[in-house]
Amino acid sequence: VILHRGQVSFTGDRWQPSLLAGLQTERELAAFFRGAGEEVAEQAMAQLLQSEGQLQRGVQAILNKAEEEGVRYMELVVRPTLHLRQGLEAAHVIQLVRAAVLSFTSARSQARADAMTVGVVLQFNPAEDSTEISAIVAAAATDTPAGGSGAVVGVYVGWDGEAKSLQAHSRAIEQLKASYVPVSLRMLCCLSHAQRAGVLSGLREVGACRLVCKDQIMDYPGLVDFLSRRKVAVACLYDQQRLHLR
Repeated sequence: VILHRGQVSFTGDRWQPSLLAGLQTERELAAFFRGAGEEVAEQAMAQLLQSEGQLQRGVQAILNKAEEEGVRYMELVVRPTLHLRQGLEAAHVIQLVRAAVLSFTSARSQARADAMTVGVVLQFNPAEDSTEISAIVAAAATDTPAGGSGAVVGVYVGWDGEAKSLQAHSRAIEQLKASYVPVSLRMLCCLSHAQRAGVLSGLREVGACRLVCKDQIMDYPGLVDFLSRRKVAVACLYDQQRLHLR
């Protein structure tokens, strides 16, 4: 998406021009993305956040917005695979994001005692990402010092509901579990597609302390009972619910 003199135009081999039909101004474009789905947001990242400068400015913009809204603690989720189109390497992407976060928060902490703290959460999707990517994510999550802004505070495993995709990344998953890194199982499909038994298996496989999904979790009482007994937190993305089942 190109903004020139306030006008919106289209470029990019993965985009469908019809997605932006009728959008003429930057304000209209921003409104469109606020209401767009996760897939469109990921396409935007894949097109626009591909260089060191773009990543640094992107992180800065996100943190500025959070600060304006009074946020005191946030977790910035980064999937390195989305930022490799122009030659950046996954490990370098992680370093850039962490450095940008640390630069922002260090400057703020010198000016105010209650400055925002920002943790970095790394994500890999077993069905789409290579084992090299998951190994880099696991290494970054286990090698960085704990605590403070810019630290890697957890890992999202983006799961498609297929057991074989997790098995291929078992080495990285075992490394995360052995180092007690907080791992969240982020469902990329509906719970009904994965089936209850599959979800339970996935949670056990990654040692998840949190389930991130798009469904109304209360529609699955058997799963709710399992999560409650295991004290697994639940984040329901699309209805803004944040539940901790005890």
